[in-house]
Amino acid sequence: MYGYIYVNRQGELWRLLFPIFLHANWWHLIINIICILNLGLVIETKYKKKRFLLIYFLSGFIGNTLTIICNPCQLAVGASTSGFGLIGCSIMEIFLAWKNLSKKAQNYYMFNICIFLVFFLFVSFSPTVDFFGHIGGFVCGAFLACHYNKFLGYDIFQECLHYGFASICALIIFYLPLRLFILNMPCEFV
Repeated sequence: MYGYIYVNRQGELWRLLFPIFLHANWWHLIINIICILNLGLVIETKYKKKRFLLIYFLSGFIGNTLTIICNPCQLAVGASTSGFGLIGCSIMEIFLAWKNLSKKAQNYYMFNICIFLVFFLFVSFSPTVDFFGHIGGFVCGAFLACHYNKFLGYDIFQECLHYGFASICALIIFYLPLRLFILNMPCEFV
């Protein structure tokens, strides 16, 4: 995805979703497939096909949109924005159900979340990684998990989380036209 230039100047809004289907190399494709299969099958089983597809594609869209807003000159491809949406959904589910989990389950999930955070921090500083895309996908997945899991003893804190994540996603979507059409962008590829 050549970011801002083509989305703005040529009206190619499809570039906000299409990078999900492209990958830089075989290794990139394999890592994304493993992540999506690992989390996607569990999430699809729980939420069913339509909700899973909404989590997957909306997370990719929000992640790619945040990339264009925050780093318009970055080239971005891959399904990791959607993958991070699945990760955000999974982590938020754990967080929302935390008080209902056994101590053993809490320790298991805490260990896995720590491993993920270490991996994310290690990988995020690579110049080829779309940091903003990952954050956007994660936030969108977390919001949708809050939205779909209202039945888990929804209290005022969870309601604040729900509306907080919804507000962040809305800001990303509504700020994009301002960033694209009003603010001057610094980069040129053509």
